[in-house]
Amino acid sequence: MANNLKSRFRDKLRRRNKQTIISDEKETKKVTNVEIKIENNTEKQEKINEKELLIEKENLQQHKEKTDKKDEKEIEKINLRCKILKKIEKNLQQKKDELEIINSEIYAINKITSENKTVEEIKEQQDRIIKLQNKIKSIKEQLKIYIDNDVINKAIMLDEKSIIDDMLDYKRMLEEEETLKEDYETIKEYTYIVEEIDKINDRCIELDVKKQQELEKLNISEEQFREMQIKVVEENGTLDLINNMMEEQNKEIREMNDNINKIESKYEYTYNYDMLNKLISLELKYLALLSLSPFKSLLPSIAISTVATKDMITMLSSQKLIKTEEKIVYYAQDYTKNINDMTYKLDEIEDMLNTSLNSIEDMKEKFSNDFKSQNNSKFEELWLKIEKIEDLLKNNMSKVEIHRDKINKNKSKNNDKLKKVLELNGN
Repeated sequence: MANNLKSRFRDKLRRRNKQTIISDEKETKKVTNVEIKIENNTEKQEKINEKELLIEKENLQQHKEKTDKKDEKEIEKINLRCKILKKIEKNLQQKKDELEIINSEIYAINKITSENKTVEEIKEQQDRIIKLQNKIKSIKEQLKIYIDNDVINKAIMLDEKSIIDDMLDYKRMLEEEETLKEDYETIKEYTYIVEEIDKINDRCIELDVKKQQELEKLNISEEQFREMQIKVVEENGTLDLINNMMEEQNKEIREMNDNINKIESKYEYTYNYDMLNKLISLELKYLALLSLSPFKSLLPSIAISTVATKDMITMLSSQKLIKTEEKIVYYAQDYTKNINDMTYKLDEIEDMLNTSLNSIEDMKEKFSNDFKSQNNSKFEELWLKIEKIEDLLKNNMSKVEIHRDKINKNKSKNNDKLKKVLELNGN
C-alpha cells in the first residue's frame, strides 16, 4: 500500500517537474529574447538597466528553489503518511488477532456444559465473558474512530501511542483537510474487523445469557439439593428412631419368650370359726326385731341395745377355730395387655417405615430427574446415603414381619397358658 502511495507521488512529481521545466524554458526564452533585443536595439535600449535583467534571473532562481523546497516537503509528508499507515496496519492486525482470540474463547466457553459444575465455576465463566465483552467494547471504540474518518483529529484517542506523535506532525504539514480512510480501508484486517466484530459481540451476548440461565438453574438445583440433604438427614433421624423402637421391642419379645409359658402355684388356707356363724345369725335377728313396730313400745331402745351388745361380746370372746382347709392354687402372668401394646407399637413402626420408604422413593425419583446426570462427588455421596437408608428401612420392614409373627405366637401361647391355669384350678 505504501509503495503504491509512493508511486502515485512520483508520477505526480514528474508531472510537476515537467511543468517546471517548461516554465523554465519559457523564462529562458524570455531572457534570451530580452538579450537579443538588447543587442539589436538602439542605444536607448542598450541603456536598459542591467539590474532588471538580474532581477529577472533572481526571480527565476527563487521560483526554482521554492518549487524544489515544496517538492521536498511533499516527499516528507508522503513518507510520514506511509509510516503512519504502516502503524495503522500493524494496529489493525493486533486488533484482528485479539478479536480472533476472543472468538476462540467464546467458542471454548460455549463448549463447557453446566453438568458437574458448581455455582462458583459458572460464575468464573461469567467473569471471563465480562472480560471478553469489555475487550470487544474497547475494539469497537477504536474501530469507530476509523469508521468515522477521525483518525487524524482523534489520533490521541488511539491505543497505539506510537501513532500519536507522527499524526500530530502530519497534521501540521497539511495545507488543507485530508483523509486517510481511502488508504486504510483497503487493509484486509480493517475489512475483517468491520465485518466480524458485531457477529462476535452477538455471540458473546448470547453466551452470557446462556450462562445466566445455567446459573439460575444451578442455583435452583443447589437449593433443591440442600432441601434433599435436609430430607435425607430427617429420614436418617427417623431411621434411628425406628431402630431404637425395634431394638426395644425385640428386647420385650425376648423377655416375653422367656416367661410366656411359666405357670406358678401357691398354697391357700381357708379358716372356719364356730361362733362367727352364730354371731351373724344373732345380729340378723336383732336387726329384724328392731324393724318391728310392736317391739318399739314394749322395750326401751337403750335396754335392747345393751343386751344385744353384751351377747355379741360374749360370743366373740368364746369363738373357737373348728376347721382349716389347705388348697394349691395355680396362677400365671397375663400378657394380653403387653401383647396388645406391642402390636400397637409394631403397627406404628410399620406406618413410619411405609412413610419413610415412600419419601425415599420420591427422593430417588427426583434425584434421578434433577441430579443423576451430574457426575459430581457430592451428588454421588448423597445418592449412596439415600440407597443405604432405603436398604436399612427395608431390612426393618422385614424385621417387623418377624416381630409380628413372634407376637402372634406369644398371643396363642398366652391364651393356652391361661386356659391351662383355669383347668388346673378346677374351673
